Amino acid sequence: MFTRFKSLVHGATFRQDGGLLGVGTHEGFAQCYDVSKISGTSRKAIRLFRAHQVPVNAVAFAKDSYSILTMADDGSMAFWDLTDPRTQSSLWHNERAHDDSIRTGQFMELNDNYFITGNLKILFMINY
Repeated sequence: MFTRFKSLVHGATFRQDGGLLGVGTHEGFAQCYDVSKISGTSRKAIRLFRAHQVPVNAVAFAKDSYSILTMADDGSMAFWDLTDPRTQSSLWHNERAHDDSIRTGQFMELNDNYFITGNLKILFMINY
């Protein structure tokens, strides 16, 4: 059980290999947890960064397992490198990917250059 959250959790997903858990929070943070090293009270995030100024509704791991996409309440999304723990800025950021809140998103399994995002009315397939 994860109980270390000081705010609402809006979205969570496992990396494909099950080794990392990615979480988006109401305060706009993205957090990553090494699931293989979790026991008792040692559930500290191995990565924590301010992803957006609004709630992060969804997170998705890229197939390379070293990158994560964050999708926010204001329709923005950002792509992050997880290899450098000091990184606090995204590799790229799209401020208006949707006209309203992004609710979900996922990378295509066969090609990491494509992902799909969705809000209440629209799904977008994006090639980056």
